[in-house]
Amino acid sequence: MKLKKRAIYHLCLLCICILCIVSIYYWRQHTMYTYPNEEVYINKIFENEIFVKGLPYQQGTWEEEYIIQINSTLVIKDSKGGMVDIHSLNRGDILLFDYTGPKNSRFSNGTILNGKKVNAYNFRLSEDKLNLKLWRLE
Repeated sequence: MKLKKRAIYHLCLLCICILCIVSIYYWRQHTMYTYPNEEVYINKIFENEIFVKGLPYQQGTWEEEYIIQINSTLVIKDSKGGMVDIHSLNRGDILLFDYTGPKNSRFSNGTILNGKKVNAYNFRLSEDKLNLKLWRLE
């Protein structure tokens, strides 16, 4: 009798744990989105930071000026998959990256893209370059 009650108790505990795990997984899948190929252009380059801005013809999440920290983990690839030297980047170059986060998030001016707050990764240099004169950004 005691063994039967203990088995029922453990079975109920197991069901509750499984229900919690499934609900957490469901919630995460429906609140976190992956956005591939987000575009920003390089505005300024310093020794340890790259300042990027959202493209002028884009509306949405990336409208302010953001920072990419230059550190040992930062990897920027070209369109063919090769590594890009940070010193070869120029103002107006378009960077693509992937972003995972909430659906309707807005980030303030000066947010670090490759920091803890924003989950931006897989930086790539686009073959295109922003025409700064056309958009009156020079």
